[in-house]
Amino acid sequence: MHFCKSTKRFTYALTAVSLIFSSAISVADAGAAPTAQPKLIQDGTWSKSDTWMDAPENYVGRSSDTVLGYYRSAIQFEMPELTGKVVTKATLRIHISSIGYSYNLNPFLTVYGSTADVWSNGAFPLNPTDQPLNTKTGSDLQVGWVDFDVTHFVQQQTDDIVSFALLANEEGNPGDYSEITYSADDNGVDIPQLILETAALPAVSKMPEVAAVTTEEDIPTSNITITSNPQDSTVVTHYQVMNIIGGKLYHSDGVTELFDGTFITAAEASDGVRFVPMANANNAAGDTFSFDVKAAQSATGDGLSDATRAVVHVTEVNDAPTAQDQTLSSISEDSGERTIPFAELLAHASAGPNENGQHLTISSVSSIAGGAVRLDGTNVIFTPQPDFNGTASFSFTVTDDGTSDGVSVPQSVVKQAFFGVNSVADVPNVTDALTEEDKQSFDGLILTRNQVDGTDVSYFRISNIIGGTLYKNDGVMEIRDGQFISVADGEAGLKFTPNLYANSPSGDHFSFDVQSSLDMAGTGISEPNQARITVSEVNNSPIAVNDTLPSLSANAGAQSIAVDELLANDTAGPVNESLQHLSIASVENAQGGTVVLDGSVVLFTPNLDYQGPASFDYTVIDNGTTNGALDVKNSTATASFSINSVPTPDPVPTPDPVPTPDPVPTPDPVPTPDPVPTPDPVPTPDPVPTPDPVPTPDPVPTPDPVPTPDPVPTPDPVQTDDNYTELRASIKNRKMLVGGTERATASVVKSDSSEIDVSEKATWTSSNTNVATVNQGEIRALSEGNTVISATYSGYSFNVPITVTAVTAPAPNNAGSDSSSSSGSGSGHRNSDHSSDDSSSNTATSAVSSSSVTVSKEPVAVPEELVTEPTVPVQDIFNSNVVVADNKVLQNIKSKAESALNSSTNVKPSDLQGHWAEKTVDTFSKLGIVNGYKDGSFRPDGEITRAEFSTIISRIFDISVGNQPVVLNDIGDHWAQDAITKLTTAGVLNGYEDGTFRPDQTIVRQEMAAILARILDLDRLKKDTSNEKSFTDLSTSFAADTIKQLAQAGVLSGISTSQFGPKYHASRAEALTAIYNALSLNSEIKTVLESLEQ
Repeated sequence: MHFCKSTKRFTYALTAVSLIFSSAISVADAGAAPTAQPKLIQDGTWSKSDTWMDAPENYVGRSSDTVLGYYRSAIQFEMPELTGKVVTKATLRIHISSIGYSYNLNPFLTVYGSTADVWSNGAFPLNPTDQPLNTKTGSDLQVGWVDFDVTHFVQQQTDDIVSFALLANEEGNPGDYSEITYSADDNGVDIPQLILETAALPAVSKMPEVAAVTTEEDIPTSNITITSNPQDSTVVTHYQVMNIIGGKLYHSDGVTELFDGTFITAAEASDGVRFVPMANANNAAGDTFSFDVKAAQSATGDGLSDATRAVVHVTEVNDAPTAQDQTLSSISEDSGERTIPFAELLAHASAGPNENGQHLTISSVSSIAGGAVRLDGTNVIFTPQPDFNGTASFSFTVTDDGTSDGVSVPQSVVKQAFFGVNSVADVPNVTDALTEEDKQSFDGLILTRNQVDGTDVSYFRISNIIGGTLYKNDGVMEIRDGQFISVADGEAGLKFTPNLYANSPSGDHFSFDVQSSLDMAGTGISEPNQARITVSEVNNSPIAVNDTLPSLSANAGAQSIAVDELLANDTAGPVNESLQHLSIASVENAQGGTVVLDGSVVLFTPNLDYQGPASFDYTVIDNGTTNGALDVKNSTATASFSINSVPTPDPVPTPDPVPTPDPVPTPDPVPTPDPVPTPDPVPTPDPVPTPDPVPTPDPVPTPDPVPTPDPVPTPDPVQTDDNYTELRASIKNRKMLVGGTERATASVVKSDSSEIDVSEKATWTSSNTNVATVNQGEIRALSEGNTVISATYSGYSFNVPITVTAVTAPAPNNAGSDSSSSSGSGSGHRNSDHSSDDSSSNTATSAVSSSSVTVSKEPVAVPEELVTEPTVPVQDIFNSNVVVADNKVLQNIKSKAESALNSSTNVKPSDLQGHWAEKTVDTFSKLGIVNGYKDGSFRPDGEITRAEFSTIISRIFDISVGNQPVVLNDIGDHWAQDAITKLTTAGVLNGYEDGTFRPDQTIVRQEMAAILARILDLDRLKKDTSNEKSFTDLSTSFAADTIKQLAQAGVLSGISTSQFGPKYHASRAEALTAIYNALSLNSEIKTVLESLEQ
C-alpha cells in the first residue's frame, strides 16, 4: 500500500507556497539571482520498525522509548518547470524545534538524496545506493532554521519529484537518546523548504571528441583522452561522464573511480581516463563496453552538449579451466588395472569464466603414489603396485582448447586424485601330501601365510573339500567345508583321509582350497590355492564267493567246470580295482574225489562209488598293483555239490496202470551208458519217457516237485528228430539292480549250423527265487544276492550266475575321470567304481554239450551300478502350492512332444553316442528344453550352473505365481533373471545369507535334491522302503531327509551303495536324469517321454 498526504494537506501546502510566490517559477529580485521554490508534497516519520507516523512534528534520532527505538524522516518536493533556466544552487531548509540528547552523545543530522520516490508503509524510502548530501553537528546544529546544500543532487534529478531522507544518531547504550524534532507540513508553520537559485541557460557546447581504444580481457585500457570539438566556439571547462557500460571508469591514475554523472575538468580529460572491463568479459562473448561524454562550460553543466559515445573493444583472453581434487572409490590390493574415465575426473571441472563451447581433456598425469598410471584414449589406467595398500594418488592436468583473440592458447590446471587401496590377503602357501588308499595322510598339508602379508592374515578359509575328509593336525577334529581355521592350526599341518577304496590311479580326485583372510568374516579374503593329495593305489584282495554247483551222479566220471563259471560271482575288490583280471591259481582240498586245474577248466573226478557231499577249494588271484608295482592278492572260495547214488529201478508188474510217486521202469529197462542220478524229481514241461516204459494211461507227476538249486545238466542229452547239436543262450546283463528286468534268449543249433529261437519253449528256472525269478526268459530282480538262471530244452541245458545289487547312482564326473556307458537312467558313473574286467562284464553266452559246461563271455563296458526305474507312477505327484496342476505339466510336455514328432530337423548331439544318459538327453533335446553347443556337442558330463538348472525347471513346470519376496542382489541383469525370480517368489529357490543367488555357480547334488523336493509332493509319492537307502555321507547335508525320500521314490541315486555325494557338483546329464525320473512318476507323462525314445 502506498501512502501520500491527504487532499486537504496538499491544498494547504499549495496555499502556503502561494503566500510566498504567486507561481512556482522564479521571481525577479533586484541584485540577486532568480529563485524558485518547489512544492512540499509530503513528509513523515518512520519508527525503527519502519512504521509510518503522521504528526505535526517529525522526529529524527535515537528515541528514549526503547520500544520505538529510533526515528527516521523523509521529505518530498515537486519540482517546478524551469524552462530555459538551470539550477545553480539548491538549499534545503529545516526548522528545528528541539534537540534533546544524552550527555555522552554528540547529536548530528544528515540529509541523504533519496531515489525512492514512492513511499510505502514498512519500508523507509532510502535505497542502499543513496548517498549522504550534508551533515550538521555541533554549533551548526541549533534550534531554528538550518540550511543544507543539496545542489549537486538536485541538478542530477531528471524527473518531477525530488526526495530527501533525514537520519540522526541511532547507536548508543540502552537508555541513551538523541531526539531532534522539526516542524512538519501538518504544523502549517515553519515547514521544510527547498530554495532553488536559477540562471539562464548558456549556449550549448558541441559534442566532444574521444579517442578509440582497445584492450584485452581483464586488462585496463591505456589513458583515453577527451578533447573539445575544434569547431566549438564556447569555452569548455568540464566534461561529464555517464552511462558507463561493461566496466568501471577511473581517472588517469587508475585508482580514483568516476561515477555516472561525474564532472571532470578539461585538464583531467586531457590526461585521459582509464576503462576497466568487467572480469572475464570480452566482445567475442557478446559483451559491450562504452561510456558517454558531454562537454560543459562549468562544473555544474552549463552549456552541456549532446553525448559522444566512447566505445572500448575488449579482445578475448582464454582463462584457465577450473577443476577440483577428486576422491575416488576404493579398490582392493592387487586387483589389477583400474580404468578411470576422464569424465569421472572432470566431473567437477569446467572451462574458465565466459569460455562457452570449450572442451576439456586430461593431458597428462604425474606425481604418482601407490602404482603406475598411463593415459589410454579417454581413460586413465592405474595399475596398483604389487602388495600395496593404503592411499594411492596421482596428479592430473586438465587442459582446455580455448583461444585468445582467435588464436589457440590452451590453458591448464593441475589437480589430484586420491583413492584407498584396501588390504587384501595374498594367496597362502600350501604343501601337497602323499598317502595310501584308505590311509590318513601323516605329513604335508602345511598352510602358511604369504610372506608379503606379514601378520595381517589371522585365518585360513577351507572350502571345496573333494574326495575325502579333512582334519586338524590331531587327525580327529574334522574341518567342514567353508570353515575358518587359525593360522596356528594351518601351520601345524592338516590331515586328510581319502574316501574308502578311492585312489588317484583310478581317476579319483583329492583336494581342497585354502584362502587367506584378515578375520573370520572373510575381510580381504585372498584368491584360493589348491592343496592336492595324491592317494596311491593299494591293491585289495579279491572277493571270492563260494559256489554251489549242480549235483553229480555217483561214478559219473570226470567233470569239466569252466574257470569262468567259478569266477562269475567273484569280484576284483571292493571298488576302484578297475582293469584287473581274475584267475584261479590253484585248486585243492578236494572232498569226494580229486581235482586238478587244467588251463581254463577245473576237472573234478568223483571217487569210485562215492556218494554224499563233495567240494573243493580254489584260490582266486588278481593282477592288481600297489603304487604302480604288481601286487598280486588272493582269496579262497569253496565249490560245493552233491554226488548222488543211482537208484536201481524195481519193475512193478501190475495188470492195470497204477500211479506211483515215481515213474516205474519196465522189468527189462534199457541200460544207459551212464546211470542218471535223480536225487529229486526235476519238474519239466513234459515228462521224459524212459526207454520201453510200462504203459500207463497217464504219467503221474510227482506230487510236490522240489526244484534243485541249479538245473541238472543231462550227461547224455536225448537226441530228437530235429538232431540238435547244442543249446545257445544270451543274457545281456549278469549284474542287475533291484527292481530291474532283463530278457534272456535261448536257441538250439541244428546239425546244419542253423539256429532256432526256443526262448518261449525252454524251461527256465532260478536257483534262488528270493533274489530273482524267471518266466520264459524274462528275469526280474527282487532283492540283493546271487542266483543262477538255468534253461533246459530237448535234453540240453545251460546256466548263468546273476548278481543283484541295490540301486545306486553314478558319481559326478570329477576332473580326471571318465564316464562309462549305461542303458539305465542314472547320473553318470566313474571308472573308479568299476570292478575288474571279468566282474564288470555283463553279457554271457553259454554253450552246453555232452557233460561239460563251457561259458564264453564278451566284455561290454557298462556301469556296474545302473539306476533303477522310478517306482510305480502315481497321479497328482506335484506340489499344488508350487505347480499349477499335474495336467498343466502333462499338456506342456505333450505339446512339445507333438512338435518334436512332427519335426524333421531333430539332430542328436554328436557326443551322446554310447553315453549312459543318451536317451534322456536326446528326449529333452527333442522337446526343445535343452540345447547343445555350437560345435554340435552337448557335453553331458560338463557341469550345470544354478541358473541353467533353474531355467530348465521353469521351462518344464507351470510354476504358480508366489508371494515370497525377492531380495537377490546379483541377478539384476542376468540372462536367467526372470526364471530365478519366478521360482524364488514361488518358494522353490533361495539365495545365500549375503543376499546373493550366485547364478553362475555350479549346482551341487544336495541343492538339486532340495529344488526337486519343493516341486514334488513327497507325501504322495510311492516309496520303496523295503530296502532302506543308507547313505553314510548325509550327516552334514541340509537336505539329508529329502535325499532319502527322493532315493526311495526312484528320483535320485547315490554315487555308490553307501554314498550320495551331496556336495559333489552335478553334471548336465545327472540333472536331466533326475528331472526325467521326477516327471516319470506320473504315468501319463512317462508314456509321452518314452514315445520320444524311438
